[in-house]
Amino acid sequence: MNKITFDWNEFDNLTIELNQLVALLNLAALGLSVEYPFQANAISAIENSLNHVCEELHQKQQGAMRAGVQHG
Repeated sequence: MNKITFDWNEFDNLTIELNQLVALLNLAALGLSVEYPFQANAISAIENSLNHVCEELHQKQQGAMRAGVQHG
């Protein structure tokens, strides 16, 4: 059976960039929260969605590592 390889560095870079976007969205939502609560809520929803994506990617990475996907 052939082993699957994956570039975990590329994967890690993607999750780091997503986490940075989440942090920027958090700052934007905080800045808007007083004068523009509706817009701040919309940004917070985007932030929550990106957080969910990051968590799912991390879980998939952990599952793949347990299944024996090799670093490439």
